[in-house]
Amino acid sequence: MTVIDTAPGFDTLAWAGTLKAAGVEERQAEAHAEAARITRAGLATKADLCELKAELEAKIERSANRNLPAIMALDTVLFVAMKFL
Repeated sequence: MTVIDTAPGFDTLAWAGTLKAAGVEERQAEAHAEAARITRAGLATKADLCELKAELEAKIERSANRNLPAIMALDTVLFVAMKFL
């Protein structure tokens, strides 16, 4: 078994050891731990989600700032139009 920790905080040796201690055959325990490692490799971490949140908030802020003049102009047009209705 290749022990490569791609998911922070996940110890495949400890995982396999726990399974072996519970009576799972060594080969199966190691295969299970490797499968768990591969599965977890594609999961987002809390840090990944925080980084994505910051990026999205920045994009929304830039978009709002870019569209603000058009929104204000439309608001003014609607306000004036409502006075004549």
